[in-house]
Amino acid sequence: MQVFEWSLHNQGQILWSRDCSRFGNHENSKNCRHEMALDSTGRRLIVSSGSVRSPIYQVHGHVNGSRTLPHSAAITTVDWHPTLPIFLTGSADNSVRVTSIL
Repeated sequence: MQVFEWSLHNQGQILWSRDCSRFGNHENSKNCRHEMALDSTGRRLIVSSGSVRSPIYQVHGHVNGSRTLPHSAAITTVDWHPTLPIFLTGSADNSVRVTSIL
């Protein structure tokens, strides 16, 4: 799975992209949903995963490798708090984690 940020002002121009395929086998996951969410600053992107952890990307940065705390089943949903550096992950194990990155 690839994540791209496109420019509406310069159509066809890719501003930022990341390969998310290493974070899960989406073809074999019955719980696979491709969801993503940007934080309120537009600098962090969290992506759902066929894995028990989801990647967190620094948009326009070079920081890679941050991941969420693990669940016991695949992460099926992600979202950020509208104003605070807090995100949530929901899992196929029926759990929800709320995490602050302060």
